[in-house]
Amino acid sequence: MKPTITIFCGSKLTIYEGLKRGVKELVEELGDEFKYAYGGGSDGLMGIFNNACVESGYYTIGINCHRWKDKGDEKLNEVHYFDSIIDRQNVLVNIGDAYIVLPGGVGTIYEALQCITLNDVKETSKPVFFLNTNNYFMSLFDMLEWGRRMGTISKSNEDLKIIVKDRPDELAKEIKKYFS
Repeated sequence: MKPTITIFCGSKLTIYEGLKRGVKELVEELGDEFKYAYGGGSDGLMGIFNNACVESGYYTIGINCHRWKDKGDEKLNEVHYFDSIIDRQNVLVNIGDAYIVLPGGVGTIYEALQCITLNDVKETSKPVFFLNTNNYFMSLFDMLEWGRRMGTISKSNEDLKIIVKDRPDELAKEIKKYFS
């Protein structure tokens, strides 16, 4: 059975072409070895990821709220709707055997921190892979490092199962290595 990877990323349209290109390249590099669960919808990087998967015939699972039903949902292999964002996020976290965090807004950062927290308190032990295109997440990693220096965070990125790569091919290689 194929592992399921949950994708966290933004639904807002980005103007930075490097982010869009990085998402498409990651899908190409990962290929058909996985099922992909994401927050549903066809906008922003979320839509780019979804469209790249659908166009390639990869197995996609949409996890969305009723209020954000999308016309592109009929192209997915599975779609699940929920009444609240919290229920939606909990399913996204639980369905994944691993997580990929792509650039996004506060929702994406919240979801990434939720997964890191679950690893920290040992409720799960699943890798959280970050595609750090154009150093998008450096401030987040600087904050974690500052917390370590201040004594409020005791575990390393490795202990928290955080894996960071700047290039899609490098990240795909790490993900495939984890599941091999």
